[in-house]
Amino acid sequence: RDDLTALELPPDPGEVAATSPDHWPWAAAAAVLGSFRPLELGPLPGGEPLVPALVALAEFVLAGSDGLWALRDDVRSRCLRRLWDENLLSTALDANVSLDDRRRDWLGRLLQDGRPQLAYLGSSELDDLDVVLGWLQPLDPRFVDDRVAVQAAVERRILIDPLRALVGQHFRGRERELATVRTYLEAAGGDGQVAQSPAPEAELDPVLVLTGPGGSGKSSLLGKLLLDLEDDPDPGGMGRPFAYIDFDKARHDPRSPRRLLEQIARQLQLLYATSEKSGVLAAAEGEYDDGRPGPSGLAVTDLPAEHQVADLVEVLAAALRTFFRA
Repeated sequence: RDDLTALELPPDPGEVAATSPDHWPWAAAAAVLGSFRPLELGPLPGGEPLVPALVALAEFVLAGSDGLWALRDDVRSRCLRRLWDENLLSTALDANVSLDDRRRDWLGRLLQDGRPQLAYLGSSELDDLDVVLGWLQPLDPRFVDDRVAVQAAVERRILIDPLRALVGQHFRGRERELATVRTYLEAAGGDGQVAQSPAPEAELDPVLVLTGPGGSGKSSLLGKLLLDLEDDPDPGGMGRPFAYIDFDKARHDPRSPRRLLEQIARQLQLLYATSEKSGVLAAAEGEYDDGRPGPSGLAVTDLPAEHQVADLVEVLAAALRTFFRA
């Protein structure tokens, strides 16, 4: 056993080949690109490859039907690690700056400026950002939280994108109605804290209802309000929490309070995905999972019907009190 433990495993032949003098200048340059055409690729400056990229990289790439090549994930990981360790990432980013590559551009922006405001990115941009953060995550632990935030944003985008299509780019009018709803939200705890019971002399109706004939713009008004909340510059901080339950979706069954509260807990968990206390909201979501006992041991669907809704709500309320407690 001691002799076996002392043995060193031979290096992966692919790793040796990819980082050998003949291959390294090409593999290093390709490692920071999402895809490339082999005849257009330039090598990493400082190395003089003896063979062209078409020959040097043929066994290390996946080739698409459009003629574009992409470095295999295992080869990319090894090349990025060496570039990182030798402080050559910037050199590799500049090697093919004339080529159009969104993932290379995101890599440079992340290294220079950090994570951007996710609320203002389109779905395809979020997908590219997620891929690039997957490249960087093994290199530096600080990129782990960034990727969690991006993946949460992608999932929330499924919820929010229909609202963007509904509201459009040029929402106009209804300023009085918007002001009314915003005033209501501020009075209901818009400072990011869980709303406390109002003083008797300033009683607040717990429910605000928007009414009007079909086509009068109720959904657009609500969509505009929710998008303003979603596009807060710092949605991952302790900003205003909200959830959007659309009863046009089959999974939002108004006859199932447990499922509705599970969805609310899920949306809040995604909103605060990078918070140190996000696990509190995840635990609340787990309480509603098929009625099985969650972290607190509460099997809410085993309770008498007259107690179920109150106990279901208390699970989430307790989590929110813990989460927002200073």
